[in-house]
Amino acid sequence: MMMKLQTRIEFDQMSFTKMASLFSRQYGQMLKGHVMNNVSACVANISLMNQINYKKILLCHPVSCHTDSLSYKQSESRYSATKFHKPLTTNEAVLLKEIESNGDIDSLFALLRTKRSWLTTAHIGAAMINLLGQQKLIVDEHVDQTRNYVRLHPEFNGLCILAENKVRDMDNSTLVNTLYALLKFMSDRPHSLVTEMICEVDRRLSTFTINELAIFAACSQDTLDPKSVLLGKVTECFHIFIQEEPMDVRDAATILRATVGVTSYKFRKQIYKRLLNLFVEHQNEISTNDLRKILQSISISGERPKQLLQECCSLLQLRLKSLSIWELSTIYHSLDGFYDENLQNDIVEQMENKLPACKNASELINVITVLAPTASPQLKFQLEELANAALPKASIFDLGNLCVALRLMGFRVPSHLISSIADKFEKNSDHVQFTTLLKVVEFFQNTRLPLDDPFFKFLEIKVLSFYQTAISPLRMLGITYLLSLLPIKNLDPDIITRLDKMIHQYNVASINQLFLALTRISKKLDKSINDNIGISNLLQKSNMQAVEKISDVTSVVYLNNMIHHMLDEGYNSNSLLISTVMEHYSKCLHRLTPQLAVECSRSVIKTRFLQIKLLDAIADITSKSMFKVSPREVLSLLSPYCILNYRPQNTPDFFNICLRRFIPFMDHVPSIFLLDIAYLLSLVEIFPEDLLKKLFNLQVLIKLEEEVEARPKRIMYRQRLMQLNRALVIECSHLQVPWFHEDYCLEILKARRMHFPKVLKSLQSCLSVILGGPQFFRSFVLSPYFYEIDFECILDGSGNPLPCADYGSVLNRSGQVTSNVLSDLMQWGTQTKQLPEGAQRIAIDFLSKSQFCLNSRHPTSMVAVKKRHLESMGYKYIQIPHYVWDSLTLSEHDDEVSYLRDLIFNKDSTLSPVAQRHSQLVERDQHGSVSKGSVEEEAVIIKLLHLLDRVS
Repeated sequence: MMMKLQTRIEFDQMSFTKMASLFSRQYGQMLKGHVMNNVSACVANISLMNQINYKKILLCHPVSCHTDSLSYKQSESRYSATKFHKPLTTNEAVLLKEIESNGDIDSLFALLRTKRSWLTTAHIGAAMINLLGQQKLIVDEHVDQTRNYVRLHPEFNGLCILAENKVRDMDNSTLVNTLYALLKFMSDRPHSLVTEMICEVDRRLSTFTINELAIFAACSQDTLDPKSVLLGKVTECFHIFIQEEPMDVRDAATILRATVGVTSYKFRKQIYKRLLNLFVEHQNEISTNDLRKILQSISISGERPKQLLQECCSLLQLRLKSLSIWELSTIYHSLDGFYDENLQNDIVEQMENKLPACKNASELINVITVLAPTASPQLKFQLEELANAALPKASIFDLGNLCVALRLMGFRVPSHLISSIADKFEKNSDHVQFTTLLKVVEFFQNTRLPLDDPFFKFLEIKVLSFYQTAISPLRMLGITYLLSLLPIKNLDPDIITRLDKMIHQYNVASINQLFLALTRISKKLDKSINDNIGISNLLQKSNMQAVEKISDVTSVVYLNNMIHHMLDEGYNSNSLLISTVMEHYSKCLHRLTPQLAVECSRSVIKTRFLQIKLLDAIADITSKSMFKVSPREVLSLLSPYCILNYRPQNTPDFFNICLRRFIPFMDHVPSIFLLDIAYLLSLVEIFPEDLLKKLFNLQVLIKLEEEVEARPKRIMYRQRLMQLNRALVIECSHLQVPWFHEDYCLEILKARRMHFPKVLKSLQSCLSVILGGPQFFRSFVLSPYFYEIDFECILDGSGNPLPCADYGSVLNRSGQVTSNVLSDLMQWGTQTKQLPEGAQRIAIDFLSKSQFCLNSRHPTSMVAVKKRHLESMGYKYIQIPHYVWDSLTLSEHDDEVSYLRDLIFNKDSTLSPVAQRHSQLVERDQHGSVSKGSVEEEAVIIKLLHLLDRVS
């Protein structure tokens, strides 16, 4: 039996190739085409049988055949090494020149058909490269047509079959170049030749040069998973080359782009350092494509190598006018908003200039994706018209990009454009890729289409069609995410079962995304006990799995990336996982560097998690090495301390150190950057005069208005400017900055909708009992300078309430806001009666969870600033935290009334025991010296003691 199998293995396809050659020469042109195709098919089938039989031998005799397989591979590699360097004969060399010089696709196929028996591996590689070169010369409008013509041509299929039989005879250069050319024609379709070539590359990867490694790395982006084992082997080879071998920027950038998902942080730092050296050595040889790949790699890694970014951006700045629309679009999205704002603005300007000349649908959609986020209302209207015009000629891939652009533009209202996109997607969705489906679903989920629209059901069916063939855990996660966006009414239990089996393969960020998706699905499902139990069990298991994975992390970089990916879902992320990750930072503080400290500060402000140990460590490290922090990074460094209202205990001079680092560079940053720094410092009562005088210069304010108008978050920046203006008027009157935001505040007030939550209704009823009726207090009041107050009352010198209608024309917004009421706003001092001597206005605010840090009862800076400003205006300001009002101590209505009465009528020194205890614990908690449950536990004890007193 073994002898028969061995005979069948040795009877390889080379003998059939010789037979085909002899047969074709004997019978000439008569039967050549049919016979060669049939013989090639036989060769392919017998080659497959040989592989199967060889695997059977290995399975039947694992011990002996393991040694045989090793010797087989060694002999094969020695055979290939000698075979690769076999010189061409004179006739073969002439044929090679004919193939290389042929300039027409049909004539090239005709030449290949007549000379098929003479073709060697060199001829096959030259033919593939020639076809690719001719395709690059085709006009963009006919590229897809030409690609389909080539790959469906019978001679191209015959060439692929012949190449598959000669893969092991190819040298390294021919192998990778043929694979690269083949993928340009077959990137969206599986092909046995591609699989065979990748297996051959895996066998001989260690023999590749740096150039051959770079070509294969470019191929791997279309064929391999970003974290595949083969890419890990490519990274190992690259690690050797980067230390020893000479290379150019093109090869290094290509390999970095392909392997960025499997490289470590330390290795990427080595690559960035080597690239900087190559920039100096080959500055004139660096192409725009290389710069694009470097920026894309940096964007994917989430890092900010300052010197390398500056070099890339400065070179791109000089070449913007010569770049194509596709290159401009790719570079713009790679910058991602924080690398070089000047370069991004220049790209936007270039896109606006190129907009009228766009005729190709793909180019037009690329322009729309760049201009949409910052477009003015007039430009949005123009982009909508252009999108309508480009839609009939757009491919299904372009349709996905258009959906992304419209979502960024805030396009939600049902219109002709939305219905046209839905119709086109339904007609052309047979071969849609999953990423395109993801973009379409995310766009339509944000539109205002009715939930019973048939298109949503079509999208659900399309998503479930991917579930039938889903094997990868990431694909299952994507399917679950899409289902959570659609208005589904039931979920296949098999999906829950499969996710349960895959849960151990997910990282923390993926578990967080799965948790949110399942939570959204559970809210939409019909009330089915089995479904709810299955989802709740999976949610519990996912949290346990994530906590275990977090405990094994020792890298600060990994923790930062984890937070970044978890918050991609917004602030609705799993708070348990975020808290676990943030607490785990305290075990990695010894690994902090100044640059990592800046990244950690970004993580803190994104989560609003008061990690005191981490913040103290960041302040300590950066204060000692502030010269390693760039002036622009000072903004990120200050943000958590200023917004979360925390002053580092070990470095009291931290804010001044940051300020001294930034002030010398004020003239070199955008005006909007000055606004951010001044606003943050105002939250902690720091008002640097040099910075404020420069910011409130008329020319700078005009420039600031232009910059704000071009930002997608323009509302946030206008709000910050108003708050800074208010703080300067109240706290820094000596600077003589006028209050110039009254009209802006009135406009905001007109557009704002009123909301009266249940907790405020309970407060309102308690105040009515305490003060003696609703006429003694106001709801939803605006103070001078437009601070919103939940309730206001007035007490005379003896502590008796006064009717609010007689004193002050402040705005009562508990009813509908009208223009007549707005016209009386801010007429402070025009009341019919003056306040009696000793009378005082009392402002009462309820503090919700959003006004505290995520993990504690420490209020944010906005709460402290409001208290400071209202007290400066003569108010007695009372804050009622949510954790006090919702506690068991105030579970009874009488307890709530007693608690409010103590706060309104008594001073702190004469508060009741319950109110005094709450006040002390809150004060201690704001300094970080009390646990989260202390207020609750001690308040319950006090309540029990009061109960015993009543019983006795």
